[in-house]
Amino acid sequence: MQGKAPRVSYEINGNEYDKPYYLADGIYPDWATLVKTVRNPNSEKTRRFAKMQEACRKDVERGFGVLQARWAIVHHPARTWSLKTMHEVMTCCVIMHNMIVENERPDGRNENHWEFQVSIRVRLSAVSIAVTHTTDRRQALQAFDDTKAGVKASSTPASGPSRHHSPDPHPTSSSSATIPVIDLSARRFDVLSQLKAAAETVGFFLVVNHGVTAGLLAEMLESIRRFHESPKEAKAPSYTRDLTKKLQFNSNFDLFQSPAANWRDTLFCRAFPDPPGQGELPPAVRGVLPKDSGAVRRIAVAVLELLSEALGLAPNRLEEIGCADGVSVVGNYYPPCPEPHLTLGTSRHSDPSFLTVLLQDYDIPGLQVLVTDNGGEEDKRQSVWADVPPVPGALVINVGDLLQLVSNGKLRSVEHRVVANVGRNGRDGRARVSVAAFVTANLNATTAMVYGPIEDLLSSLAPPLYRSITVPEFLSHYNGKGLDGGPALDYFRLPGP
Repeated sequence: MQGKAPRVSYEINGNEYDKPYYLADGIYPDWATLVKTVRNPNSEKTRRFAKMQEACRKDVERGFGVLQARWAIVHHPARTWSLKTMHEVMTCCVIMHNMIVENERPDGRNENHWEFQVSIRVRLSAVSIAVTHTTDRRQALQAFDDTKAGVKASSTPASGPSRHHSPDPHPTSSSSATIPVIDLSARRFDVLSQLKAAAETVGFFLVVNHGVTAGLLAEMLESIRRFHESPKEAKAPSYTRDLTKKLQFNSNFDLFQSPAANWRDTLFCRAFPDPPGQGELPPAVRGVLPKDSGAVRRIAVAVLELLSEALGLAPNRLEEIGCADGVSVVGNYYPPCPEPHLTLGTSRHSDPSFLTVLLQDYDIPGLQVLVTDNGGEEDKRQSVWADVPPVPGALVINVGDLLQLVSNGKLRSVEHRVVANVGRNGRDGRARVSVAAFVTANLNATTAMVYGPIEDLLSSLAPPLYRSITVPEFLSHYNGKGLDGGPALDYFRLPGP
């Protein structure tokens, strides 16, 4: 580390420290490593146990090292740190440390429990500018949220201190890769092979001849547009940040977690199996959302049957384990952005679903998928953004994180984003509208079902990649982290050998 660091002092469980970060043995010099290699393992079982213990210990230590490195950023001129952030980072460091050490009391007795009750107080000097900056941004976000009007009512993404500015540049990229278009009315064998290839590689495909009439598709898009273009007073009763509600209208569900807000407003409805009553729905979408969710679920079940076969399972296996027991419909509204180079419509992310079925605006593009492409040169493979062009009458379907989990990584949940709507004439242009249906488990079930890699897909050569979880557990992590550009599923990945 070079340069002069600001003075930092903090207190952990009554002990004061004045260094910006500590190695594990520096914080707790009297604690010993908990996970130790089994002495002289003399059987296959004990050798494997020792190997897994050591791998787990190293994984935790690597994670602890990353947190220490991030904490050490206080050596750099502080611009984004706040007291709350520092408190959280140090808490994480202590908890990570507790995962690899146990308390050896001064009297020599070992305690077989984790000490997670940590008291941390942080005192800073020379970094007050960071606190002021963070506080100002928080106040600006709160003021924006209090309007209950969304970005549709904003004049520029610069409103507020960097409220909608993406922290990293997002140059528009293109790719020679194409997203496959699959005719669901073709021979079953052909459809099956095309779906399998798409789900195992790019994770996205368009379907045509899917059985949903052009009239219903148009009605879906128009109802969402009608809602978002209603007067503020008509939308305000639905505005909420309570993610447990069946109906939610807001701008950026992760407004207070993400590095930068997106140029997008959203209407969310938990549509199946226990939708809001007709009287609870805004007049603009009343009567449309129930038809929408029913039609989408029929398509999702048909596609899941084909993907189940593609995995070598019985056609109804994925449906049997509840992969289509719940449907949430999301109507996104992307107003024209006067400074689209500064922000995104939706940040890079993958979906928290088994399948996502998307109806996108036929006139205004914006959806992009992250694909691996070589531009025709075998030795120049790189990740690039591929446009998903609007195809009239087609639905876009993509594999979600939960389907990647139960398929043990055989089917791919791919990251994607939506670029900001350039508009035809600045803010006077037409807004882009899309309707996404997230097909998932029944979130209203009394007992949450546990999902893990399907046993029939596992073997000694294909061990489980992910631990078993419930959908509410996954959603809690997904919503808590927000659309920060990091894959949510990695959090549940098992340590490698």
